[in-house]
Amino acid sequence: MSSDSFKYVPNAFYDVMVFIVPTVQFAVGVGLGIFSFDTTWIPSLDSSTLVILFAVSLVASYEYGRMAEALSAYLVQSPLRFLVKHTKFFNNEYKNDFLKGREEIYKVLNLNEPYDGRKGDKWAIYLYAFSKNPSIGADLLKRYAWEKLSRNSAFTYAALLIISIGFIVHDVVGLQTFNYQSFQFGSLSYTIACLVMVFLTYVEYYRRNVWNYDLLSKAIPVLLANITSNDLTNKNN
Repeated sequence: MSSDSFKYVPNAFYDVMVFIVPTVQFAVGVGLGIFSFDTTWIPSLDSSTLVILFAVSLVASYEYGRMAEALSAYLVQSPLRFLVKHTKFFNNEYKNDFLKGREEIYKVLNLNEPYDGRKGDKWAIYLYAFSKNPSIGADLLKRYAWEKLSRNSAFTYAALLIISIGFIVHDVVGLQTFNYQSFQFGSLSYTIACLVMVFLTYVEYYRRNVWNYDLLSKAIPVLLANITSNDLTNKNN
């Protein structure tokens, strides 16, 4: 693979990790959730209808991936921020690193500040790393993609949990009674499984976020030292 083609690998990797994987998770979750319902009508569909449904599913899957990335900030990130700030569950050494900003980064990297006076963030570090050392930049972006994947996965399981609870509420208010004898939306086993996965993925996102903050903190002096070393080598040559 040439160096030019390598430049596009991080973007493709990011799309697969952040968009496609959560979509597959959601599709599997929905498939399990409706498995025991009446699906005998599916084989009766003609070929043209199936092709249309397949095309619609592709578009919907990409839309879901983008929606999960955006809305996970409200369904995952905001609740976690509240829990970290107001409960003792996350009372550990990493607590202050969660969603921590990088206001000083432009001064640290000796960069001009944005024209509109915006404060610094970790994207300045990613772009700086790519411009100075693409291999380090690619590795940092890969780890950021893992972080976003964990956030999107948490959103997916939270969405499945909400759907399952919706079926339970639907049953409680007496609109219709479903026969919850298997692993499906509204069943106790499915709802508990989603609840467990929500807990695990929320904690995973929390840990990956603080790990990446620590990683970026340690990567900055390495990048600066690497640049200084390259400058000295170029001067000697």
